[in-house]
Amino acid sequence: MYLAKLDINRVIKDNEDLTCISKNLDNISISWNEANVFTWLRIVVNNETFLTDLQIQFQKDEKSNAQILPCQNQRYYLVDSRTIDVWCDLEETFQVLRLTGKVILSLCTLNINGGRNFALKQKTNQSSTYSSTKYKYTQNDTKSSNAVDGKSSEMYLKFDQKSCAHTADEDKNPTWSVEFPPRMVTGYVLYDRTDADNLFGFKVTSSLEQQALFLFNDTGAKKLLPKIYRIADSKKNFVSRVTLTRQNILNVCEVEVYGECPTGTWGLACTNCSQDCPKECHVEDGRCVNLCLGFTNPPSCDLPCNKNHYGINCTKQCSNNCKNSECDPKTGECLQSCKEKKWGWNCSENCSTNCVYQSCDKGHGRCLNGCIKNQTWGDKCEQPCPKNCYQATCNQKTGACTNGCSPGFQSPNCAKECGDRKWGKECSKDCSTTCISLNCNKTSGECISGCVDGFWGAKCKKNCSLNCKLLTCEQFTGSCNGGCQAGYSPPLCNQTCRHKTWGENCIHQCSDRCISEECSYITGQCDKGCQKLYWGVFCNHSCGPNCINETCVQETGECHGGCIGYKTPDCTEECSPGTYGLNCSVECSSECMDGSTCDRETGRCSGGCKDGYTGEKCDSICENNTYGAGCSNNCSEYCHASSNSSACNPVNGECYAGCTEGYIKPLCKEACLSGYYGLNCMQSCSVHCNESEKCNRFNGTCLNGCKDGFFGSTCKSDCTENTFGQNCAQNCSLHCATNNSASRCDHRTGECLVGCVQGYKQPFCLE
Repeated sequence: MYLAKLDINRVIKDNEDLTCISKNLDNISISWNEANVFTWLRIVVNNETFLTDLQIQFQKDEKSNAQILPCQNQRYYLVDSRTIDVWCDLEETFQVLRLTGKVILSLCTLNINGGRNFALKQKTNQSSTYSSTKYKYTQNDTKSSNAVDGKSSEMYLKFDQKSCAHTADEDKNPTWSVEFPPRMVTGYVLYDRTDADNLFGFKVTSSLEQQALFLFNDTGAKKLLPKIYRIADSKKNFVSRVTLTRQNILNVCEVEVYGECPTGTWGLACTNCSQDCPKECHVEDGRCVNLCLGFTNPPSCDLPCNKNHYGINCTKQCSNNCKNSECDPKTGECLQSCKEKKWGWNCSENCSTNCVYQSCDKGHGRCLNGCIKNQTWGDKCEQPCPKNCYQATCNQKTGACTNGCSPGFQSPNCAKECGDRKWGKECSKDCSTTCISLNCNKTSGECISGCVDGFWGAKCKKNCSLNCKLLTCEQFTGSCNGGCQAGYSPPLCNQTCRHKTWGENCIHQCSDRCISEECSYITGQCDKGCQKLYWGVFCNHSCGPNCINETCVQETGECHGGCIGYKTPDCTEECSPGTYGLNCSVECSSECMDGSTCDRETGRCSGGCKDGYTGEKCDSICENNTYGAGCSNNCSEYCHASSNSSACNPVNGECYAGCTEGYIKPLCKEACLSGYYGLNCMQSCSVHCNESEKCNRFNGTCLNGCKDGFFGSTCKSDCTENTFGQNCAQNCSLHCATNNSASRCDHRTGECLVGCVQGYKQPFCLE
């Protein structure tokens, strides 16, 4: 028991019940630095008339506006004429206790109980024990029981005193625990070493039969000397085990667990109260104070209960399930049998619904006619068949599995799991060879440690996609580790890239220069070709600006259909001088004026055409009887008609068929020179013309007539028979002699050719 002693005017702290307060006080307040849990207090006075004039209040903390906590359900136990013990229910911690009433006028001693140390020299355990050859410490020096040996004074709180528990250095998650019979715990006190800090940051867990009831986590702040941790548990849980945990080293010198015996017990050993007052008796001597068991008149307790009542002060009524409602006056046990479907000492228990007809014996509730369900067994048919029985069916008497074991367990009793690499019903199946270490869940066959590379699924039966970049994938989703190879979309990498994407994990966008913006999902190459103006596998090159239709061969960039005015393949080089047109395949006209040079696109002769040719390309010969530069000259109108389309040469204007009468070749634009006439002036005027150089240039007619002896327009005919002279106008003399010639006289002079007839005188024979 640890006690808080009150010292008012040095009266109470002397531990003497005979020194008492003599002053008039309105109230007495006691405060603590830390929160406490209340169980009961003892008051000693020197005037017994004031003993029961007492009011008790608690305060949450020392603040002036702190919550007031009343002392509820107060119970009083008169120890002697001057001493009274007071119990009350307080479910919260407090720091201030306030007393009012006449009792404080004669107060001699005030003891406030915080419980007794139930951990002292009880069974302990720790996860590991420290030892060191170097520092000469054995495991006995650091064993777990050192922390409950009762040595909590400062001299024992050092490691060299060998009175502390200490886990091994390599134990990274150490634990320490103490066990004792179930007790109502109100608080804990932990003592750390004064020469080290191996306790702060700890966790306290209290439990009762494996059920955790209280949990405390230390904030981790280091304490100053003395390093004592006080922890209050206002819920007053019943506890049988306290466990300490901490990361890395756990080193504690003393653990104290304070509390009280369960209700209905008393003394240091928590002895059961007597049968006369089993519910509650005085905690020190076990006396029944104001309660009688089986009697109606406390404190004498000599009048027994009637046959239909029992218990403390006979306040409880016998169960209606008892036959005739009669029961034992102390225990309430039914003296005769129970009604149907009931059993137990007071027939308050229902026979198990698993019993056939729900029929059972009164004393133990055993099913009289067996169980109605195959999933329970035992006397009361309330024990479930072993959880590892297949379909939870078992023998109703022995509990043995009747249909074998559930998957994961093996016969004969289904308590043992399948051996290594086995699973399923009766452990008949092998773990998948694709499980890492062939390790699988005994029930489901699911791989516990994951799958070997290349497989996934609960049982690692599925192949990771061959398109996984690392050829491995996540066990339960199949998502590829490291993403996908080029052309496949995450997470499973079993679908090609969509939505105009490509590459690893489909993170790249197809070029908008690809036709329809579609490309190879692996390489990103534009499989369907490029849009106008672009070429290359990624359509990242521009076609030459001079390509016909602005398109070119995707692989080479060569212009589709070639180009006008430029050379292939990419149409970036201008035509060489003298060529033009599609791929520079056409030669400029030889009739261009400036050395066969022309416009590289149209073939137009930039310097004009040579004589006789016309058109932009100088590829047309002058037509319509024109010739010369630009066909600007007309052929002479005196050109003689020709079989050619034009009357004259288109270059120089020379008339193809010569000139009409009166004009000189070649152009036929000049009249015949004097002395000439006719076609092309090729004929000479007759020498017999008077003034022989003068004749008509068209037909040769002598302009001034003929010389003597000739006649005709061209004076080319001699005078006819027997005429002579100018224009042959004179007749030969009739006296000229004849000799069978055509004429008798000279056609020019008129002289007789063979003389005169007789009688006339030559030459004219006129005389």
